[in-house]
Amino acid sequence: IPLLWTMVEIAAALGAAMAWFKFDDICLVAALLLGWQLLLLATFDALTGYLPRVLNLGLGLTGLIVSATVRGEIGSALLGVAIAGGILTGVAWGYRWLRGCPGLGLGDIFLFAAAGAWLGPERLAPAMLVAVMVALAQVAILAAKGNFHRQSRIRFAPALGVGVWISYLYVT
Repeated sequence: IPLLWTMVEIAAALGAAMAWFKFDDICLVAALLLGWQLLLLATFDALTGYLPRVLNLGLGLTGLIVSATVRGEIGSALLGVAIAGGILTGVAWGYRWLRGCPGLGLGDIFLFAAAGAWLGPERLAPAMLVAVMVALAQVAILAAKGNFHRQSRIRFAPALGVGVWISYLYVT
């Protein structure tokens, strides 16, 4: 079994256990739905370097449904979508302007915007902080192995998925 699939299985089991200890009833189902969607997106990005819009749309729609029905916070969810999408769009434009080349894919922007429906505006900053720390750790590991250079690219969706998941579970 390739290492990636073993890691996916471990992440799915660990994520389910984390949700099990945090939530009960319908909130547990919602948390599992979020975690498994994030895992699917992260795996897809790791394998292909591409995040399908239909998967991001599914993440956003389920986030809006959960926010409206379970938490009763549809306004907060919509604001989270707008702020998350706006922030990463600004970062992408700024990077392109400074460096003259893209530094953030459109799929990552859609992923964070969709996650905004789950997180609301108050949990976006902690999610991004964790995501950046995970991405920097990945860069440090690759650099230590000699596999990272100035023009190297990393997949950001796995790091973003970890940030969103941690923020959803532990930031109140």
